[in-house]
Amino acid sequence: MLLAAVALWFQVAPFDHRAEVTVATSRSLRDFGECFRSMQEAQNGVWAFVPNDGGGTFSGSDGSVDYQLQFREGAPTSQLVLLLSRGKDEQRTLRSAVDRCR
Repeated sequence: MLLAAVALWFQVAPFDHRAEVTVATSRSLRDFGECFRSMQEAQNGVWAFVPNDGGGTFSGSDGSVDYQLQFREGAPTSQLVLLLSRGKDEQRTLRSAVDRCR
C-alpha cells in the first residue's frame, strides 16, 4: 500500500526543472534500468521507478538534487529525457550515469 502511494506521488507530483538533457538509446528499458539502478545504488542515490504505457519515469531526491528521468520506448531507438532541478555536482553524476547506461 505504501509503495503504491509513493509511486502515485512520483507520477503526479509537479516538477519544476532547471535543466533538461535528451538523448537516444538502443537499449531496452530493462537493460537501461538495471544499469541505472546499479549506478544510483553505488552512489547511495535515492531513486524510484514508475512504469507507464510508453516506458516509465525514474525519480529521485537526496536533498541536493531532484530529478526525473523519463524513458520513452520507441523502435528502433528509445528516448531518455533527464530533468534536473538543482545541484551542479549531482547533475554531472546523473548525466554520467545516463551516458554510461544508454
